Amino acid sequence: NVIDNGPGVEQDKLAWIFEPFNTTKGLKGTGLGLAVTKRIVYEHKGRIRLESTPGKGASFKMILPADLDAMLDPSATSNRAGHMMGDSLGIL
Repeated sequence: NVIDNGPGVEQDKLAWIFEPFNTTKGLKGTGLGLAVTKRIVYEHKGRIRLESTPGKGASFKMILPADLDAMLDPSATSNRAGHMMGDSLGIL
C-alpha cells in the first residue's frame, strides 16, 4: 500500500488517472508515473487499486502474485536477493 494524506483524487479523475500523459500536476508532471506503475503491475499479472476520498488523501494498493514454483523449489531462488515468507516474497 502507498498511502498519503494529500488532497485525494476527485471522482471525475478516477476514469483516467492511470492513462499515460494525464496529470493532475499541470506542467510539473509528465503523466507517466501511474501509467508506468500500472503497466509493470499488470505485466507481473498483478493488479492495482485506488481508494480515495477528496480532501482526505489516497491509497494505492498493489497486489502481485507469489511465484509458487519458486516457493516449492527453494533452489530456484538461490541466486535471488530475497527470501520466502509464507506466500509472499520479502525483498531485503
